Amino acid sequence: MARATAAETSERIDALQGMILAGTPNTECLAFTRKEWGISRARGYELMKRAWTQIKDDVDETGIVRLELLAWSIQTLMAAAGQAKQQKTLELLLLALSSSTG
Repeated sequence: MARATAAETSERIDALQGMILAGTPNTECLAFTRKEWGISRARGYELMKRAWTQIKDDVDETGIVRLELLAWSIQTLMAAAGQAKQQKTLELLLLALSSSTG
């Protein structure tokens, strides 16, 4: 198989980043790379590492302090859970969880 161009590699990393942010497990991402692009396990891991680095760089670029983001996320989910418990429905909680993950 021919070596991927720089543009193809960039597209692959972007695709993996999207999968990761959508909640796809690493093992599934790796299986995808092998099946769709016919690359070795080692190359798949390398692309995964680059995708994770790209995610970290994107977060760092925003200037958001991770602990503040985590605290805000926990507070939001706890408030949603409290509402769901008070109304005796899990629909609100599930809605909050699904909207917080993308």
